[in-house]
Amino acid sequence: MIRLFRGAIVIAAWLALAPFIHAQGLEGSQVTLTADYPVLGSPISEPNTETVGPGLEYPAGSLTALPGFFIFPINIDVGANSIDGQYTNVSNETPTPATFNGYVFDFAAGSPTITGATVDPSTTFAPGSLQLGFSAHEVTINVEGLTIPPNSSFLVDLTTAPVPEPPTHALLLAGAAITGVLMCRKRKFLAEL
Repeated sequence: MIRLFRGAIVIAAWLALAPFIHAQGLEGSQVTLTADYPVLGSPISEPNTETVGPGLEYPAGSLTALPGFFIFPINIDVGANSIDGQYTNVSNETPTPATFNGYVFDFAAGSPTITGATVDPSTTFAPGSLQLGFSAHEVTINVEGLTIPPNSSFLVDLTTAPVPEPPTHALLLAGAAITGVLMCRKRKFLAEL
């Protein structure tokens, strides 16, 4: 009977905590955008650091090329769960062939862990042509070899690991502990009768 009661307490605690564990997305995180070429890790633009929030946009021209390099005009919006790129003033351009020719989004330490990056079906490029990479705090978009038609765009959907809210957890665990202590005292009192 006691084991059944303990099991019920554990299940009740889990059900109480579950709504407070959620994927918060990347809102509020610091992100640094660079264009890299000819390999990943070789930036050809000045790093541009912003805070992810509603309306975060790197407008065309905000990626400043280092001397000797050209960067296609692109507007990039970074949201809590997506990266949206819209090419402006291009006409069937093709990025210079290389191992990597694209964009790197570095999210600061302490940002939620990125667990997935997928190309949204609304992307104007052919399925499979946009090369994505991601790690816990970085997303890479390689456009090497693509032909970029006028008004083309990409949308990358991001997923992050669920993050518990510590104050809520602490309160619920304290409540469960108090309930456990009271139940033990009640059992001891009943045994003495």
